[in-house]
Amino acid sequence: MSPELRSRPDSDWVAQMEQVCEDLNLRIARLAMVLGVALEKPEELARVIDHPVPSPGTLPCGSAERREAETRTELRGLLLLRGELEKRCVDEFGPVAAGEMLLDVEAEMARHGFAPGADGLDVRALFGLPPA
Repeated sequence: MSPELRSRPDSDWVAQMEQVCEDLNLRIARLAMVLGVALEKPEELARVIDHPVPSPGTLPCGSAERREAETRTELRGLLLLRGELEKRCVDEFGPVAAGEMLLDVEAEMARHGFAPGADGLDVRALFGLPPA
């Protein structure tokens, strides 16, 4: 967490939210990797969000198609959840603090071996910053 965020009175809450965002982004990136989905490509990200997969209940139990549908459903849900979480962070902490938090999360993603955008969100590019 950046020094500016640590000095805020609500720093524990910010740290908790940052950890939630990090865990969420790691799960999203791992699911995308399993599915072979390149979330750093806007058209792939849009396809995951805009085109829900068939209900897993309509597919044979234990089938590869059902497992893929369940994984795609989870990925889509987590992407939508992350969008709501990011909005909440902006509302609660303000755009600057929320942006710093997301930059910290992206740096942590890189430490886990994920390239910017692997989770569908390249924060540095979003803010017009040069690559780290």
